[in-house]
Amino acid sequence: MSITPAPASFGETQGAALPEPRADEPAEAAAELVAYHDDLARAEAMEREQRRRDAEVIALRLHIADVENRHTQLLRSTSWKLGARLRRLLPAGGKAETAEAFSPRFRRYRAPGHVASRAPGRVDRLLAAARAGFPEAALADLTRLRDNWKASEEVRGLCERAMVLIEGESADPAVRGAALARLGALRHWGGGARDGAEIAFLERAISATLPGIEASAPDRFAINDWLSPDLMLLGPPGTRAPAERVAAISRAMTILAGVDLRLADPAGTARLDNLAADLPAGSAGGARVSVIVVAERAATLATALRSLRLQSWGALEILVVDDATTDATAAILAEAAAADARVIPIRAEAPLGLYAARNLALSRATGALVACLDAAAWAHPAWIERQARALLSSKGTIALRGARLRATGDLRFSRPPFATTLTEPDPAGLVFRREAVLERAGFWDAVALGGDEEFLARLTAIFGAKAIATREAPLTIARIDGTLPAVTPDRGAGRAYARRFAAYHAALPKDEDPAAARVAWPPAGPRPFAAPALILTGRPARGRHYDTILISDFRDAAAASEEELLTQVRAGRRTAVIQADRYGAPDQGMNADIQALIDAGRIDELTEGDRATADLVVIGSPEIFREPRRHLPEITAGGVRVVVDDARRRRADEPPPTDIEAARRNIADWLGQLGDRVPAAAFGD
Repeated sequence: MSITPAPASFGETQGAALPEPRADEPAEAAAELVAYHDDLARAEAMEREQRRRDAEVIALRLHIADVENRHTQLLRSTSWKLGARLRRLLPAGGKAETAEAFSPRFRRYRAPGHVASRAPGRVDRLLAAARAGFPEAALADLTRLRDNWKASEEVRGLCERAMVLIEGESADPAVRGAALARLGALRHWGGGARDGAEIAFLERAISATLPGIEASAPDRFAINDWLSPDLMLLGPPGTRAPAERVAAISRAMTILAGVDLRLADPAGTARLDNLAADLPAGSAGGARVSVIVVAERAATLATALRSLRLQSWGALEILVVDDATTDATAAILAEAAAADARVIPIRAEAPLGLYAARNLALSRATGALVACLDAAAWAHPAWIERQARALLSSKGTIALRGARLRATGDLRFSRPPFATTLTEPDPAGLVFRREAVLERAGFWDAVALGGDEEFLARLTAIFGAKAIATREAPLTIARIDGTLPAVTPDRGAGRAYARRFAAYHAALPKDEDPAAARVAWPPAGPRPFAAPALILTGRPARGRHYDTILISDFRDAAAASEEELLTQVRAGRRTAVIQADRYGAPDQGMNADIQALIDAGRIDELTEGDRATADLVVIGSPEIFREPRRHLPEITAGGVRVVVDDARRRRADEPPPTDIEAARRNIADWLGQLGDRVPAAAFGD
């Protein structure tokens, strides 16, 4: 186990810089000054020793928790229970087994993460299904898996863990309360030494979303309040003085990233705008780093600029794009540029959007490395130095992705969805080598949302996964303000966009033309692949009318579906499709022929948030509605046809493969009508 000690400057007395005694001072004063310096040195040595002992105590407590968990698992194991019968058959003079005979293997500290890093495949897939919009079905399957008599203790524990994470994301307070009650009955889920800290963290995080409920985590897991940096960041229930609150955050950051924090204004409040650190600005340097910031409003820009100007890495070029704002952004930029020549304002005459504005700045960057910071975020003074040194020290690495925390302006930290830690990968926190990336990959895809994921995926496809490094220490704090619609690659427009750029990247030539994947700026020609309206403009498509809208799982579309689409297109009918993943179906790309029709603009794809009308909606199979559907567009239909494949029944008395009544209810909930049943053989007539 490795515990990161606090920086030497964290919490140390700053009184050492006293004037040297002059020759004309009395000998007694000189002796007292020397004695004072000796006492100060001894105090500092004692403080360093105390920190070392604290780290050893943490390591010992983690080891004790690991032993207790392993001992519990051993006593519950089938082999131990079967061995009890054999032990009763031993002769009376046989050697008795004692607790000292149990010697667990020591496991070093590992920060808790997402379930995907630990769960068996089936639990992992069910959790992914819940993220994609099937929480009820995933919970039912997890319950059956947990209650299966063949399931091991580990699988049952992981099922409980996944069920807590799914219920904890529900919009219904009663369901979140059920998750809290489930946590209250647990002490571990059989996964390791960090179980107690994870349970305490989730208990406190979920309690914070239920008004009027006091978290019991500090009472039941008091030791974890010290061991878990996430619990330190969340803080115990109730209010604390600003200095105490920031001190707790600083202790957590020392464990997570080896850095400290303090209040910039000791008399001020505990806010993101009032954070600082004892790290001298410009104390380190090397290759120039171009930092790109896109300013869309003035409210939080000053905080981001101040955190960049105080970076310990002095060789910076801070390119700030004013995306045609009409507030005080221009004045703030002018003031910052006058105070620091490294701040370079760039004015866009018309709104460009986040990634087009970044491209404008990237086209003017001169640094060897490029980094980005959100205009509403705060960066620790060590952020650029840590990232730049790590990237420059590895010649084979093209880009490095950092991590972040999310918090409100008053430092209330937020748990990422379905996670057991506050730390998450930073979508914008990519530092890369400018010349190599521009030569082969080019610029960002000029969309409004989701461009960071595409850019990272493109770099991975071009340079290989080994050329992309990751740092798990969070050195930036993203401000939660809800100004932009959230997109996620798990569902909706974000999932459609991720599916399209993944197919495009997979089809790129690997050796014939190294620059074939290069994205030019300004854009030259049409887009290489289509993107949903929400991704392109930041706003969903509204007010469109279609002759026909087909909804199906087009990942494994049958020839009939393809032929129906082609028939609609040849007849000049305006057609759209809605991709509806079937619950439990393997995750794969959309049918290539249908995707080609979308990319060519011959048909549209509608996603969550879009609103349209249609003369006819055709549902390719009732099976896609056997579970309640979420994340669908709003459709007003003149008529609805549901294609039913009766040929799948092998006997006349065999029940249909899908619960027809449930499918009818779910279709009616979405479209307001049941629709007409059409046999698959007559589809397209």
